[in-house]
Order: sequence, then structure tokens, then C-alpha cells
Amino acid sequence: MAFIIPTIKSSEGSMTAGENRFARRLQDKLDDDTVCWFNIPIHGYYPDFVLFHPQRGLLVLEVKDWKIDNIEIFSRLHVALRNVPEVLKENPLEQAKRSRREIVKQLGAGFLAQHRIAYGEGVVLTNITRKMYCEARFDEVLPEHLVICSDEMYESVPPEQLSAQLWGMLPFQMQTTLNDALIQRIRGTLYPEICIPLKQAELFSHEIVEAQAPESMGILKVMDLQQEQLARSLGVGHRIIHGVAGSGKTVILKYRAEYLAKSATQPILVVCYNKSLAQDLTLYFEHKNLSDKVHVYSFHAWCSAQLKAHGCQKPPKENNIDLYCQSLVTTVLNHLENKSLPRQQYAAVLIDEGHDFEADWYKIMVQMLDHTETLLILYDDAQSIYGVDKKKIKTFSSVGINARGRTTILRTNYRNPCTVLDFAKRFSDNYIAHEGDEDAVPLLEPKSAGRIGVKPLVMRIQNNDYQKEAHYIVEAMVNEHKNGRPWQDMAVIHRYTFFSDAIRKVCYFKSVPIATEENRMQGVRFITMHASKGLEFPFVCIPSVGRPYRHNGESSDEAKLLYVAITRSTDKLLVTYHDDSIFCPKLLEAAVSSES
Repeated sequence: MAFIIPTIKSSEGSMTAGENRFARRLQDKLDDDTVCWFNIPIHGYYPDFVLFHPQRGLLVLEVKDWKIDNIEIFSRLHVALRNVPEVLKENPLEQAKRSRREIVKQLGAGFLAQHRIAYGEGVVLTNITRKMYCEARFDEVLPEHLVICSDEMYESVPPEQLSAQLWGMLPFQMQTTLNDALIQRIRGTLYPEICIPLKQAELFSHEIVEAQAPESMGILKVMDLQQEQLARSLGVGHRIIHGVAGSGKTVILKYRAEYLAKSATQPILVVCYNKSLAQDLTLYFEHKNLSDKVHVYSFHAWCSAQLKAHGCQKPPKENNIDLYCQSLVTTVLNHLENKSLPRQQYAAVLIDEGHDFEADWYKIMVQMLDHTETLLILYDDAQSIYGVDKKKIKTFSSVGINARGRTTILRTNYRNPCTVLDFAKRFSDNYIAHEGDEDAVPLLEPKSAGRIGVKPLVMRIQNNDYQKEAHYIVEAMVNEHKNGRPWQDMAVIHRYTFFSDAIRKVCYFKSVPIATEENRMQGVRFITMHASKGLEFPFVCIPSVGRPYRHNGESSDEAKLLYVAITRSTDKLLVTYHDDSIFCPKLLEAAVSSES
């Protein structure tokens, strides 16, 4: 079964009857390795279908629903239809050739020749049989081997026949199968909007991947096919994506915001809980020149900005920040009720970190939607690390969100190697596990994308000596640097500032550079567990895991927090402690189990 992007269901409103019928034949009759893009622009060109197969090549198709008795003139360059004879249409084969030439231009003729990648074009006539085609002598302007006629795409046509006819449009048969790196390079060059920076951290230094000739590219990372299909298929209405850590939820949010901003007449609101993530997303959209169209806030900053913008009095400041935040929410709800705050302010609302939102927050966000009701929520309750459980939602419908039938689950973790993901899972299984239905809030079990990495190391420092622990961590980072790892690829993700300060002092003593807020790419990043959400680093050090239970807090809440920190690692993980908590034996057990 071919992979159609966007899904046929989501494209039905923009497809002709013939395009819809042909798409279903492709989906049903081509093999699993075939990807078909429908009406997605390639640098300004809009081919009806682009087919790609790693053993076959690239094929551009134009689909026409013309009927034989409505065609007045069919020449090598133009077509005139009887119902609009004054309008000359381009010969569909020439139309396909223009798109194909753009593909060759973007990929580079040298790249295609080097890897012996076949490419070509063809035409599909959905209402003209082969007999009609021959009798009308269309073969004089459309070579017969470059045409699929209506009777050659019936449901009864054998899959091998349709496949042979389609790939027979290419000038030669490929002798080798393209590897994953080349497949990603082709997809990312044709559709640069699906590119992902090699390191998530690069998103936040604004080194965004731009389209360039494949010959000049190194490794290129793109959305996987499920992510791309999902991102391109999201329609209006309420949508929820439940995704495990590292499944690309924020990547999809960025794509969705950029896509909606192109045609929106009102701003798009992107809102999350974490102030650090909100700042990084703000800078990302500024880099894309979309800050006027895409407004990014942490939730409470948005509440405060709304009250100020509409002349509503804010609640009095509280020494207790939690009480003040609760008062902000109550105040906004009251002003919405008495209509001193306007509703329907945004063309769409996109919520990242939805697992940290309380019920009242959702009730507010729903009221901000315009008539299209375009709402996207990204959710992973395993990363729910803020708030009190009783304030969290139990079902989405209870807060005015109707997403039944429009809920998607992403289970594959692309960020972490198998070793780190297995370690995280074995640890978290002690505290968080189960799934709910699509209207409830499931806790998802991640699946690995299969990448092998270094086994995590859990190290106890003897004699309860936190100074020794600090020195051990810094020495580990120095050794990594000696082995070629850049400082900016390392992070110390800590629970408490006290111990991170001890590590910083050793860094200064050892001349290890530390990243600053102004320049995050010039040294080791020190970041709290809460602020680490949405970020990733090749080498992650998590110090002092023996400390959490010297403070109040539910074990499951602290476990989720540690799970977030563990799953920031894209390659190597070091966990240390100098005194004991109930986590320590579980972490050691997880590390040993992962080795076996």
C-alpha cells in the first residue's frame, strides 16, 4: 500500500473526482515503499502527484478529468476545451515536464547521475479510455507509454500492471536501492519545510536548515513519513496529538504554525507552559519573519498581556507565585464572562506541553478560537511535571474540546538511542504506566526508532562527597571534549541550583566554557529539569539524583521530572549521586537490566 501525503481523506475537498479515484488506485495497488505527494508545491510548482520509490526513482504526474467530446484542440503545447475555447491550457505533459525540470534543478543533475536515480513524467486521463485516446490520435502529442487512461486504472486492474505501466514511464530501471540517507536528502531538498536541524539545540541558536544542492549537503534529517503526513493532513477543528518524548511534536507544531500563517487573516497563537520553551519558540518564529503573524506566549504571560492590552485590572501581586497565577486565571475567566475581554481573537491556537495545562486554561483557550475552530494540542502525560493532579483534565470533552476521531498517537521516539530509551522506560515503569481512550489522557509507551547508542552510566560517588561528584562530572565532560565532542553538545540538567553551582565552580577552575543566556552555543549548557523540556543534547549529565526526596513531592511527579531529563540525551547519558534516594536503586537496576 503506497503512502499518500496528505491523506486522501484530508484532501477530498481539493481533489477532482478523477484525482481522488487515481489516488485510491495508487494507495491500493503500489507497494509499501512508494511515497506519493499530492499537490504539494516544489519551489513554486504544483504537480498533481509526485511518486518516489527508492528502487524505481521519481515520477511527476499530471491528472486531467477532461472528457473526449469536450476537447477542441490538443497540440504538443496547448489544449483548448469546447466549453472555454478562448482559454488555451498547457499540454499536461509539458506541465509535468516543467515540474520535473524543477526537481532536477533542486536535486542537481550531478547528484541524480552520480546515484543513477531515474526520473520522468507522465499524464493520467481519468475519463478517456485507451481506445478513445488512439482514435483521437492523441499519441501524436502524448507518447502512449507516458499516458495512463481511464480503463487502465479501474479497480479490477492488477497491481503489477499499474505498477509496470507507471514506472515504465521512466527512461531506465535503477540497479541499486537508495539508502536512508539519500532518501532523506531527496525528501528534504524537494520539501525543505520538513527539514529538522541535526541537533534540536540548533533550533534555538537559529541555525535553521535551508534548502541547498544535495551535493553540498552533509547528513540531512527530515520528518519521518508519518510525521509529514500528519503535519500536512491536519485540517480545521480540534486536533490532539498524543506523542511520546522525542516523537517530533514540536516539529509538527512549527510546521503547522508556518502553514496556517500563510493564509490567516488573524494571528496564530502558540502557547505553552514553560517560559524557556516560549522564549525559544519566539526566537524561532522571529527568524522565520513570522512574529507579526505567530504570537508565542507562556500561558500566564499571555493572561497578563491580555489584561493589559484590554485595560483590565490585574490581580494584586502575591508573594506566593502559585496563588498569583491562579488569580490571573480567575481574573481572565471573569473578564471573558462579562465580555470585557474579547473572544475569537485568533485564527488558530496551538498548544505545546498540553500535559501541563489545567482544565480552566483549556476553557480559556477554546474561547479564543475564531469560526474555523482550529485548535491543535500536543500532549505527553509522561512529561506532566507541573501542577496538581486534581486540576488537570480527565477528558478533553469536559473542557469544551471535541477531538474524537481527530486524535493521533505518535509512539516512535526518534530522539533517543535504544540504550537511553530502554533505560528511561525501565526506570519510569516503576512509577508511570497505562493508557486511556482517545478522549482521555493516555500515558504512552514509547517505541524506539532503532538507533543504537552508548549504554547509560549510573555512578555513585563514595563518602557522600558532593565536591567529588562535581569533579567527576566535569572530568567526564573534559574527556568527551578531548574525544572530539563540542562543548555546546553537552548539558548539565539539574534539579536544584545548589549542586549545579558546585559544578560551575569546577568548570571555571578547569577552563570549561559555560553557555550564557545571550550565547547558548558557546559552551556547556546548565539547565533545570523543568526548563529542559523540548531540548536535546548529545551528552547529558544528570547530577545529584540522590536528593529529590529530601523535599516534599509525590514520587510519580519526581519520576516524570527525571524521565524528562533522561530523555534529553541523543547519544550519551551520565547519571550521578553522592547520597541515596528511593530513585537510586531503581536507576541502578534499570542500568543493569538495560545491559542485559
